Amino acid sequence: MADSFVLEAQKYLNETYGHNSSWVPLAENGVTGGLMMEGLVRAFQIDHDLEYVTGYLGPATINTMRSLKDIKKMDPSDEPSKDVKLIQCALFCKGYHAGGITGIYYTNGVNAVKQYQEDAGLTVTGVIDWKVWQGLLSMGWFQLVPGGDPTLREIQRSINTDWSSVIGVQPCEGVMSRNTALSLVGCLQGALGLQEWIPDLASVVFGPATQSAFSRHSLYEGCAEPALVKIAKYALYFYGFDQREFSGTFTSGMRLNVVNFQNDYGLTGLDGVVSGQIHLTTMMSMLTSRGNPNRPCTGGDTSQILSRLMCDNLKAAGYNVIGRYLTGTVGVGAAERPQIPHTGRNQKYSGCRFVCFSHLSGWWLLRGLFQNQWTRIL
Repeated sequence: MADSFVLEAQKYLNETYGHNSSWVPLAENGVTGGLMMEGLVRAFQIDHDLEYVTGYLGPATINTMRSLKDIKKMDPSDEPSKDVKLIQCALFCKGYHAGGITGIYYTNGVNAVKQYQEDAGLTVTGVIDWKVWQGLLSMGWFQLVPGGDPTLREIQRSINTDWSSVIGVQPCEGVMSRNTALSLVGCLQGALGLQEWIPDLASVVFGPATQSAFSRHSLYEGCAEPALVKIAKYALYFYGFDQREFSGTFTSGMRLNVVNFQNDYGLTGLDGVVSGQIHLTTMMSMLTSRGNPNRPCTGGDTSQILSRLMCDNLKAAGYNVIGRYLTGTVGVGAAERPQIPHTGRNQKYSGCRFVCFSHLSGWWLLRGLFQNQWTRIL
């Protein structure tokens, strides 16, 4: 649906920056979205003489925002500011009423920034600082969207309250995303004292330094690790456990959720895993998709077509179940080939839940409806 204020912003940006060779014209349709936000970032990059004008809100652009002087409420007689005009455009695109594109940061603009700060879980000051710049020019949304999860949104706001100085301002729309998941690893690194500022959350990994630092901590009922406990509680909620309070206290209810998590994810009984407590292996399973790669296990997945020798070696190593993706190709160039050899039998039974289509070394290769291929020892 077209918005007259967004349309005003589009016209202003095209008129102001259209002469610049790095400018990409915006459709003047009153609709916000990815291209509009890229335009705002591109305008910022042009105004502040960044070497690369990309429309991408990356580390160089955010670091420039961090270097800017804060903008406080202005007097109506002050000289209009180009930066303020850009903030006013960004406020419109995020659904906040900034009054107009005047370049004067006055009552309407201050109130709009305060509302954004409240929505994002930031300290409400009405001052345009780098967190205002970064959040308003990001792709993120800061109000609960239709179908969004109110509890998840409160977690997202709390993450910004506690950790935005380390990981930047993250969306608060009540929708789970890769960015929200990565933010927990960034928070963990901040809590462990490993990072003071992470300019690019996409680069965050639970690597050797994080593993080493966390291995010196233990989370258990009654422990005094409030920051780490809160991060673990957020992760439990993300995984669908009935975690409804998010204080820094490790409660009996949290312990039960940890026990259930460990059981559900096959961690119970592994070396280094204590039921109801969070040590390295459990925390890595909470915060990463593959968990602790050094833990003992009896299954795995691969994109390769398994040969007889591979099956023999996997079986000898103690693996019982191997999942393999069906879609796409393997190999490159002339060696590129489909993931699955197309046999008449596969095609004939493609509608079945599981179909045996090959038998190697006592292993059955099974095909399922969910685009998974399972190799299972019998």
